[in-house]
Amino acid sequence: GAGRGVGHELHYDVEEGALEAGGEVLHPLVSSVVYLSDAGDPTLVIDETLGGQAGSRAYLVHPASRSFLTFKGDRLHGVLPGAFNGGPPCG
Repeated sequence: GAGRGVGHELHYDVEEGALEAGGEVLHPLVSSVVYLSDAGDPTLVIDETLGGQAGSRAYLVHPASRSFLTFKGDRLHGVLPGAFNGGPPCG
């Protein structure tokens, strides 16, 4: 279906201007995802911070129409490709 299979690589949200200007890494207090429909791939949030130990917990959130996901802004996260949401296999 539309919006499936591409994903979005795992990343940390940072203030790009501060990073480019002086190399300072600033994270938002809260990161969020707005789901406008049930379509699309799930968001993976890992309890792992930049420069910290490997995360011990992870959360997989599937899109649900008109829903809103929030999590700590310094956590590793991304969108998994379609294989986890009934889409074509990855690879």
